[in-house]
Amino acid sequence: MNRFELNFDGLIGPSHHFGGLSCDNQASRHHQAQISSPKQAALQGLEKGFTLYKMGVPQAILPPHHRPNLQMLRNLGFSGASDQDVLDAAYKQNSSLVSAAFSASSMWTANAATVSASKDTGDGKVHFTPANLLNHLHRSQEARFNQLLFNKIFSDPMYFKVHDPITSCYELRDEGAANHTRLGNYESCGLQIFCHNPLRTGRQARIASEAICRGHCLDFSKVVFLEQNPLAVQKGVFHNDVIATGHKNLYLHHENAYTEWSDESMGLIDSFQQKSNQSLIFHSIKEEEISLEDAIQSYFFNSQIVSTNTEEQVLIAPVECLRKARVKAYIDSILEDSTLPIHQVIYVDLTQSMKNGGGPACLRLRVVLNQDEFNAMHSGVLINEKLYNDLKKCIQRNYRDSLTVSDLRDPQFLAEVKTIHDEIDALLDLGNNFGWDL
Repeated sequence: MNRFELNFDGLIGPSHHFGGLSCDNQASRHHQAQISSPKQAALQGLEKGFTLYKMGVPQAILPPHHRPNLQMLRNLGFSGASDQDVLDAAYKQNSSLVSAAFSASSMWTANAATVSASKDTGDGKVHFTPANLLNHLHRSQEARFNQLLFNKIFSDPMYFKVHDPITSCYELRDEGAANHTRLGNYESCGLQIFCHNPLRTGRQARIASEAICRGHCLDFSKVVFLEQNPLAVQKGVFHNDVIATGHKNLYLHHENAYTEWSDESMGLIDSFQQKSNQSLIFHSIKEEEISLEDAIQSYFFNSQIVSTNTEEQVLIAPVECLRKARVKAYIDSILEDSTLPIHQVIYVDLTQSMKNGGGPACLRLRVVLNQDEFNAMHSGVLINEKLYNDLKKCIQRNYRDSLTVSDLRDPQFLAEVKTIHDEIDALLDLGNNFGWDL
């Protein structure tokens, strides 16, 4: 039964703003307190997904998480006779807590979960483990909603298993598929690459990745664990998808992405290729070709590589790559390199997301499915022309053109976002009052 990759794009929420909440993310820090455009952000993200859909890439939408998270503020000791009183009390004491409560960071669905294809798992089911995202307050609130969401979309236990997030403690920090890549064709068991930060630093712990592998019943002889280079982490590589990208038989990575590849890792890769009769391309890009600084500023490695309905591999790159001469030159060289399978590049404008530190691949979660699994999932989230047009109208009609952190305490805005979330949930057929009782 033919398998394919379904891309879930996160719809950017109406409270998208520049709160500077990720101190290890250069773009997030640099644009803190600037004026954002939620409307522009959501339209840019939606257009990216629809562009891929028109190319023949299967696409789906994940809704923005409900904001503000007033329960989080109440748990932090803020109280009042009304929701507005709670927001006002928190804003007066620490506006960054209100920013976190309104955060639209769930748009970066690469951090939503780690997903394993049924061809790779011991029980033949598609497995999902929502990331605990405990390294930052504004992201740690996403795990429960993501679990609820995956249980809704992938509810049939014959085909799917949705796990609890890994136990929330720093030693088990987990940030999802941004640190996981599956290589190989879809009809055979794939090679899994899990990347982690050096001991007691960064956002991803190896022990968390190992726990996910056990829970997903993966074959450890087909799993490679790579440690990120401390230098790269120090310069701003907070996730592996900022410094590497892969699809099917191709893995592009910077030469300074990792500490030295161990003999064990190389042996597992060689063994996989021999036993599966699959040839993988590990392509290292040198510092003189693209510097770490240019890679981080352009988000070249956060490009998506996708296969169209003609099986052509296409690079989906942020327009920021055009502004770095060496990055643009390198992309041109990829297209001319007969040893690499990429033969087309499409540049997408995701300026609003990029200013907060997330590019094309951040907005995307990959789920490999066969036709029966696809038929068993909740179809309301699948992109088609009607859903695209309905969501576009909702955004154009309801989202604000501009937003600042101080606007978050506007009583009118509190009412606005509740209405918008309900409308989006209805368009995706998620049910009345979906997720509001968390």
